[in-house]
Order: sequence, then C-alpha cells, then structure tokens
Amino acid sequence: AYICIRPRPTPAEIATVEPADDGVDVAIVGGGPAGLQAALVLVRARKTVAVFDAPSPARNAASHGVHNFIGVEGMLPEDLARTAWEQIDAVGGASLRREEVANIERDNEGDFVLTTAEGERLGAHHVILAFGHRDAIPDIPGFAECWGDTVISCPFCDGYEHRDRVWGLVVPSTGAKATPPLFAYNWTDKVKVFLGSGVDLPDELASALEAQGLELHKGDITAINHDGGKIASVTLEGGETVPIETLLWSPESLPTPLVERLARDLGIVVDAEGFVAVSRMQQTNVEGIWAAGDATGSSMAMDAARSGGAVAMLIVQGWFEESAP
Repeated sequence: AYICIRPRPTPAEIATVEPADDGVDVAIVGGGPAGLQAALVLVRARKTVAVFDAPSPARNAASHGVHNFIGVEGMLPEDLARTAWEQIDAVGGASLRREEVANIERDNEGDFVLTTAEGERLGAHHVILAFGHRDAIPDIPGFAECWGDTVISCPFCDGYEHRDRVWGLVVPSTGAKATPPLFAYNWTDKVKVFLGSGVDLPDELASALEAQGLELHKGDITAINHDGGKIASVTLEGGETVPIETLLWSPESLPTPLVERLARDLGIVVDAEGFVAVSRMQQTNVEGIWAAGDATGSSMAMDAARSGGAVAMLIVQGWFEESAP
C-alpha cells in the first residue's frame, strides 16, 4: 500500500517528452551502497547502466570509516566506492556520471528521460532511485566542525571507536531523535543526558536514570566547544558549560529535493515523512521506477546495499516478461 499526503497528477495530467537521443537499460540516481550494489547486479545480468552521482560531497563524507559491514570493516567511504567501481568496471556495461539529476520525465514511448542540472538528457527503460536522504544539521556553532568526528549519529557505527569516553546524549533537542539513555551503556558508563527545552521527564524516571549514574542537564545545546573537531564541552541555553568528549546526536532525516519534483511531475507517491513510498517489492506507484536504500527512509548502509541488489534482481527477473503476451 502507498500513502499519499498530497494530491498527485492523474496519468492524463502527466506530460510526456520526446525520447532522449541516447539511452541505457537502467539509470540509477545515486552512487552510494544501494546504487552501486544495484549496478553490479545489473551489469552481471548484461544490462547497460548509467549511475548518476552528484558532484557535491556525499552524506557520509565526514565518516572515518565504514563499520559493521563484513569484509570492509574500517574502510573509508571513498575507498569503498572505488573498490565497488573496480568490480563493476571489471564486468563492464556501466558508466559513472558525476552529474546531479534535476528531473525525471516519462517520454512519449513509455520510457523515461533523465535531465541533469546542466541540461544533459539520457533515456532509460527503468530507473532506480538510490539518492539517499539529507541530515538536518543544526545551526549550532561547532556542530559542523565536529560532525563525523566527535559528534556521532549512530552508536553502532561509531560507538566502539568512542568507547569509555565521556558521552553527551541528546534526548531530544530540536532536530534530534530521541535515544534511550541507558542504551549508551553498551559503550561507556560515563553518560551525561541533555534534555531539550520542553522535554520534561517524570520525576520517577529522572530519579531512576540518576540512580543508574546518568548525569541529567536541562536546556538546548547552543554551542559545541572544540579544538579541531575534538569536543571539550557544550554550552547550554542557560549558559551552563558541561565537559564531554563525544556527543551522540541523531539529526532528523530529510528527503532530497528531487522527491518533491517527482511527486509533482510524475505522480510518485511519498510517505507521511516525504520519502519515496514503495511496495514490498521496492516498486514505486509509477511502473518502471524503483527505489532503494535511504531514499525510502532506510538508514543503514547494509540495508541500503541489500535493497539495491534486490531491486536489480527484480528488474532482471521481469525484463523479458514485460513484452510477453
């Protein structure tokens, strides 16, 4: 089932365009784990593929390494991408296009035309949306400088590297997801909890947390004090300065701007949070367009890679059934 949160155009209202001069079997929008896994499966099934990977920095560019992904533990994201392309290129049939896709339209022959920000056009029989999502980085002095270093968003990803340090835990502040305070005890027993403005814990719960050794502080974080990305302390809205070494802050996930255009122009259905809605088979409501990984609201690289590969297999499986009587 799909959830639509805004009126979408009917098929009669969706304009078509002239086919592009050049085309591929499958165009993949996004060069992260989902997109690259899909590309590898597709070229091994002898399909021609174009992978669009925007030239702007990747969402995980600040990461010091990929973790909990068997076979590539600790590998830098850029090294993972380079290795993936070496394996894809060894098979052949895929091209990497360092361009941003500005729009996707249906052509008047039933396929799709992808138009880049530079105005280049490419046709495709199928499209996989694997462009991930954006993090809502808060406008707090010091946050961006520490992001991916001593400000971490996922304890499974980076908690081990920050084990036994003094952690600050946002539960929650504006733009951050709530994280169970005792969850952090898997990595450290030195935990300070920051309760955002408007967040009131019942006295019984607050007492129970303090009895477990957690230090509670009230008020939004207004500054992160650091030296070259290494946190020394945070400042709260009341002026209090609290020493910590690691800050666990999970920003809200936001869909990419392209999703809004696809909903408007192609009638792609989105979920209540604005992410691309898919069926259990990773299909959107528009036949021929699929979505995988963070574009659907998933947030784990392993899940993203798995879903990208699954989408590619489903496309290949149905390739010759499309024209069958």
